[in-house]
Amino acid sequence: MVDYLFFIMAKSSKKLKIILLNPYLGLGGTEKIISYFFKFLKNFDTKIVIFNKKNSFFDILINKKKIIDLNVNRARYSLWKLWINLKKEKPQIIFSNQREMNIVICILNFFFNFKSTVVIREAAPIDIYLKNNFSSKIYLTILKILYKKSDGIIFNSEYTKKSFLDKGFVFKKHNIIYNPLINNSIKINFKKELKKKTFITCSRLDSQKNLFELIKIFQKYSIRNKNCKLMIVGDGNLYNNIKLEIKKIKYSKKILLLEKTHEIEKYFKLADYYISCSKSEGFGNTYLEALACNLPVISFNNGGIKSIIKKSFHGQIVNNKNYFNFISGISMVNKRKFHILYPSLKRFDKDFIFTKYLEFIISCKK
Repeated sequence: MVDYLFFIMAKSSKKLKIILLNPYLGLGGTEKIISYFFKFLKNFDTKIVIFNKKNSFFDILINKKKIIDLNVNRARYSLWKLWINLKKEKPQIIFSNQREMNIVICILNFFFNFKSTVVIREAAPIDIYLKNNFSSKIYLTILKILYKKSDGIIFNSEYTKKSFLDKGFVFKKHNIIYNPLINNSIKINFKKELKKKTFITCSRLDSQKNLFELIKIFQKYSIRNKNCKLMIVGDGNLYNNIKLEIKKIKYSKKILLLEKTHEIEKYFKLADYYISCSKSEGFGNTYLEALACNLPVISFNNGGIKSIIKKSFHGQIVNNKNYFNFISGISMVNKRKFHILYPSLKRFDKDFIFTKYLEFIISCKK
């Protein structure tokens, strides 16, 4: 039935009107997903609404006339402007891609009960930043009430879904759809001589990513492996602290702190392994991108990675969070012969994933 609806709507002269919501179009996983999903929806009347164009990167993919810039700095200030624009646009479907926007659209739907179908997407476990205090309990209670006003929710992994259901959330309809693999080329895996010495990690530079622990592990590893290097690609509120830590341990030549880029593949081509000490991940887009470049992934068991690392030749999940086990994980990967990884990643193909997005959204239609 859903496939039939998709076919009819795609071919209909009266195009389905869709509004996509995302706070920004900066260089990040959710921003990349929503931007390429916009491109995928070229046969529909689609616009994208953002808080502001702060640090925009992916706006180059979107016709400027299709971007509605609310020009606000905080989510709370967007309510009125978003409501006015939705009244003007009269979309049949509203798809929100990130928690900030999810909350805003669910508040509006709670008070105004839209005729539009409202579908939201959750890309991170609910408990990442929660604390066991009164304010967190109030936040959870409010979020449970608001999220009931959505017509459907997409989770990016079993781990993300479980984090919500374990907290007592109830949804009208939900589905697990993995993040898509989006690269600058269709197939970018390449052959190179394995040096077994160069590591890379790409992430937001904040406490969740556990980068100081990663530096500590690398420091221990380098004692017996003199020629190794670590590339840390990204930016965030801990950038200066990480830079100072690298200087403090006198590892400026071994640990390179590099700015985030559209062309992350150019760094992957210089590396032999992708490593991560992240405390918690809903999914982890960069793991996919690394695998597509034939980089084995070594990571702590952060939850979402289990949706990606399914086979031994993908890398190694380290269950116990200490550097001895992590280094052992690197050694185990060294002993394996790596196969071509890309064919095993077809289940993350962006057109396949975006079709699943659209089918689920249509299935939620009022």
